[in-house]
Amino acid sequence: MKNRNLRSIIRYGAAVLGMALMLGGCGEQAVESSAPSSQAVESSTVAEDVVKEPAKNAFFESMVGEWELLAEVGEEYVYTVDESESIGSLVIYQEGDKYRADYYLSAYESGTEIYGAPLKEESGTYFQDYFKADKYALMDRKSEYGGAYSIKTNDDGTLLLQYHRDYSYTYDDGEVEEYFYDAYYVYSKKDAPNRAELMDSYRYKQTVTVTNAVELYNAIHNNTHIILKAGTYNLSTILDRFKNNEDINYYYYDGEYCESYGDSIYVPYLRDIFIEGEEGAEVLICTEDPGVAPLEFYNCNNIILKNLTVGHEVEPGHCSGSVLCFDSSYTITIENCRLYGSGTYGIEAYGCSNLDVKDCDIYECTEGLVSLPGSYYVEFSNCKLRDSSEYSMINLPDAYYVDFNHCSFTGNRCLSEFNPFIYAGDAFCISFTDCTFRDNYYSELYAGEVIMTRCVIDDNK
Repeated sequence: MKNRNLRSIIRYGAAVLGMALMLGGCGEQAVESSAPSSQAVESSTVAEDVVKEPAKNAFFESMVGEWELLAEVGEEYVYTVDESESIGSLVIYQEGDKYRADYYLSAYESGTEIYGAPLKEESGTYFQDYFKADKYALMDRKSEYGGAYSIKTNDDGTLLLQYHRDYSYTYDDGEVEEYFYDAYYVYSKKDAPNRAELMDSYRYKQTVTVTNAVELYNAIHNNTHIILKAGTYNLSTILDRFKNNEDINYYYYDGEYCESYGDSIYVPYLRDIFIEGEEGAEVLICTEDPGVAPLEFYNCNNIILKNLTVGHEVEPGHCSGSVLCFDSSYTITIENCRLYGSGTYGIEAYGCSNLDVKDCDIYECTEGLVSLPGSYYVEFSNCKLRDSSEYSMINLPDAYYVDFNHCSFTGNRCLSEFNPFIYAGDAFCISFTDCTFRDNYYSELYAGEVIMTRCVIDDNK
């Protein structure tokens, strides 16, 4: 029908054009018709039908757009997304008179992809209390395991997607037990200008302000933002009876959990911790124990340390522990901190990734400035690294993609002729850009493959 009407429009248009050509040489004799024919009226109506847009649905329109995964949330946990973890996207769009969703979730090497799933508007409480909603959209397509996807909007402008799957297990005696699995994912609009603020609102379930070492020790948990008031937080002054935090200062060995001794804060298997000194406050975290790092993190993720001074309160040369130590951890930010000896190294990181150190001052260490064995994707920017001595100042065995940008190295001394200032044995993609080396003493600036770009070198070799 539409093709036939379209042909009639074309015929009518040709007829009008022909008439215009016939009358074109008649000047004032040309007469304009004041009443369109019935065929013209019919054709005009058809033309409007051809370009008419599908009706909009206000409920679904609030969801239309490109969304990026922000966090996986639960009643007892929150896992926020970062570059090294799972990524996911959700695109909701209108196609004809239907609203559809393209869903993608990648978790390491496995993932789920669903394209063009129709959305159905539902109402009432769906599954668990966590997903209460007057209305929600149900994706009319299930996962390969039979799970269902539901979507609702949140008051903060994000979307919450629930994945629900029922399943059962049959025991050898024939008994069948029913189970269910729920996962909840929060999405923000793609390129949302407030994504960082939204991330923090989900990442940190609580914000705690502390005033002494005991409060600091007991405040460290998953998804916690800790603000330190001005003062000295001497970890050696904490009595055992006041240590009431089962999340820290233990380690797993030979199938058992063992207590970690030493006057330090040792943080294993935690994530999303932000420890910062209050803006403008002078905050010192220290220990009198020379054998430990004041702050040490093992197998942790999303750690931020900001506006802190950290170090050892012992005689120089008596330390066997670094100032900050990280092991098998990733996504670490150290910002505007002062790290001083007599720690062996200012920063020591074993097998870590995505370490960002900016606007920091590292000084008076007794073995070197930085040691990063097996670590990768590391960046130091606008840092001062100074007045330290003994072995290689920058120790990078088996490290890769390590960048120093706009950093200064002054007054450091490598006392052994066998230790270059920068040791990059078996490392690759190690670069120093716009850095200054002044008044350092060493027999060799670097060993291994190191790229120097626009660096100023004025040392006492």
